[in-house]
Amino acid sequence: MGKTPDALAKDKIYIQKSDSTKLGPYKADVDSKKGEVEVFVKDLDAEVGDKLLRPTSLGKEEVYEVLDIHYEIPIAKVFAPFMLEVKRQGSPEKQKWNSSPTFNITGAQNVQIGDHNAQSVINVLNSLAAEIEKSDAPEEQKKEAKQKIQELLSHPIVSNALGGAAAGLITGLLGK
Repeated sequence: MGKTPDALAKDKIYIQKSDSTKLGPYKADVDSKKGEVEVFVKDLDAEVGDKLLRPTSLGKEEVYEVLDIHYEIPIAKVFAPFMLEVKRQGSPEKQKWNSSPTFNITGAQNVQIGDHNAQSVINVLNSLAAEIEKSDAPEEQKKEAKQKIQELLSHPIVSNALGGAAAGLITGLLGK
């Protein structure tokens, strides 16, 4: 025999219509991570844009917006639920990164393009080299400290990670 709604439902939900009418309770299984809700009823009065309310054990309510509704076809006498695609209210949107940005540069000098990663490292190392140079340490110690930075930048993994900027910094360190 097929599974019953009582065996599948872990949650109790309500549907709130646009006119604030509250329908339910309905037996359901809410998967908030996937944004899916299975509602175990034969007839569900819900529409895209309605609110789904889920009481919590702390006496509060989680509020979801209904984005889409599907009816699952029963297979092998298993009770077929309505499948709701939902988005939890107050959930932050995942940030979408533009993998191919567009740059429009006109009449500029000293233009710097990057994703702030390698350039930040170069800026820190430039500042470090400048502080070493300004220090009151003996010239031999300054030279030794700058050579350590040069050794770091000359390592193949580091130079690949930082790109051409590393070569410019090495040249700058040798010149001082």
